Amino acid sequence: MKTNCVTAVEILDQHAGDTLQLPSLVQQTARGFTVREVRSKTDAAQKNEVLCKLIAYNLSCLVHAIYELGIVPEFWQDEDGEREIIWFPVRC
Repeated sequence: MKTNCVTAVEILDQHAGDTLQLPSLVQQTARGFTVREVRSKTDAAQKNEVLCKLIAYNLSCLVHAIYELGIVPEFWQDEDGEREIIWFPVRC
């Protein structure tokens, strides 16, 4: 089974690096879950993956807020002065 939940967290000071935290986080996760795979990539790839996940999370929060608060997003104007509005499907 694939899950996207956060299974372990360590909050340290602002200058603490992520790389040293991985072994203990995996051990904490293994206490409550069966860990079958831990991806090993280059440092740059790992950083990029985390940054992409943060962007995706922030976008999902933005979409949630748009619906929850009833905001109609307005986007840039085209050359002819028309604004493009993107409508997302609503699940009931």
